[in-house]
Amino acid sequence: MIITIHQPEHFAYFGFLDKVNKADVLVVLDDVQFKKNNFQNRNQILTLNGPKWLSVPVEMKNIEDKNIQVRKIKDNWKEEYKNKIVEAYKKYPFFEENMLWINQMLLLESDLLIDYNMFILEKMLMLLDIDTKIVYASQLNIQTFKTQRLYDICQSLKGSQYLAGQGAIDYLDETVFGHDVKILKHHFIHPEYEQLNNRSDEFIPYMSSLDILMSVGKDAFKAMLKKSKNA
Repeated sequence: MIITIHQPEHFAYFGFLDKVNKADVLVVLDDVQFKKNNFQNRNQILTLNGPKWLSVPVEMKNIEDKNIQVRKIKDNWKEEYKNKIVEAYKKYPFFEENMLWINQMLLLESDLLIDYNMFILEKMLMLLDIDTKIVYASQLNIQTFKTQRLYDICQSLKGSQYLAGQGAIDYLDETVFGHDVKILKHHFIHPEYEQLNNRSDEFIPYMSSLDILMSVGKDAFKAMLKKSKNA
């Protein structure tokens, strides 16, 4: 069984979903600290003026518990957030069908960031026919850190292989895994697709997966994922 482990990103980019699609279980690291200026509460969308951040504002002052699972959102963010999406993608071919579920997400009454991130992730996995199981790290009650924590998570779920993201490979102490769990390294090359807002001569990679859904739709997105998985 292949395990991959990642913090819950907001509208994650293609590579995140590609990694999830290549695993049997995704462990969501919800019990680690929120990182400012990372991808937990924001991601980039492509506008006529180039890439811009689509962000959910979070509370940063007087925080006692700094873990992702309890990080609260500031009030009155949804209208501006939605307007950014509409302005960027209102002329895109798959705008209407994606706004249906985005509006559902915006109807959530939770003040927790993770509830919005997981709504988006679970919806995208459904749209893209990704059947990877989701497990929350907070449910596993593992108290170790760094590479030892990753190994212990794999052991607790009886995983035989750990799929490491490109950003984590350089920081892994592979000796911790020994012969019990094989480390797989996620090698990812971003596929190109038509970007209607792109005014340059070169493809702009690493946009939010929302950009792909708006541009080419779920069926073409699924085809790109299948091609990457079988490469």
